[in-house]
Amino acid sequence: MDIAALNGTVTVDVPSVAASACVTQNVTIAGRQGKDLLLLEPSTNFPTGLVVMPIYDTAGGDTFTVRVCNVTNGAIDAPAGDWGFAVFR
Repeated sequence: MDIAALNGTVTVDVPSVAASACVTQNVTIAGRQGKDLLLLEPSTNFPTGLVVMPIYDTAGGDTFTVRVCNVTNGAIDAPAGDWGFAVFR
């Protein structure tokens, strides 16, 4: 039984993240509603040292905001990849 309101894959291309810094990344998922919760699974080529945190938002629209932080001492430029997602209401 699938309990997610939405699920699938989405292509994500995180920009280069400087050492000990964070960036925000928009992820578009059609059908998103305000107060939806996002669970992401980065692709297998996603580098160690980056941490992904979806940001909770009460607004509607098809765009989620995700914070990606680099916890290493060097810049990391992750390759684009297809990430799995599940959206819960």
